Amino acid sequence: MRLLLIPLSLSLIVAPLRAQDEASADQGALQGDWTMVSASINGATYPNSTGTRHVAGDTTTVTVNGTVLMSAIFTLNPSTQPKSVDYAVIGGSLEGQHLLGIYRLEDSTLTFCITGPGGVRPTEFATTAGDGRTCSEWKRQP
Repeated sequence: MRLLLIPLSLSLIVAPLRAQDEASADQGALQGDWTMVSASINGATYPNSTGTRHVAGDTTTVTVNGTVLMSAIFTLNPSTQPKSVDYAVIGGSLEGQHLLGIYRLEDSTLTFCITGPGGVRPTEFATTAGDGRTCSEWKRQP
């Protein structure tokens, strides 16, 4: 019986370590500066915006049209499907709020979909009228 418990015990140790390694890898890949390609809020395209995202460590700052929209400490969870992100907002109009979202990183393209304060984490990269979600796509700056 004890021999049967050893593989189970090892899997309980290894799985969280693997998820932690993947989170660290994703966090490392997010570092640097990004330019907004597109965004939609509540199902409507966000028009004429010039957005940048700066990521340093576990902090991100999003600036749109020259105004800091949000600074936040983020936590990644790549073990979910889709991958999830939690924000503790430390600056901008939503300071003090917690936001839930999902993310996708493919080559030099980064996509987020987040809910407003108190919302339910999105399950897809889309917004509809009145859902309180913001989806955005970013390209890595050279």
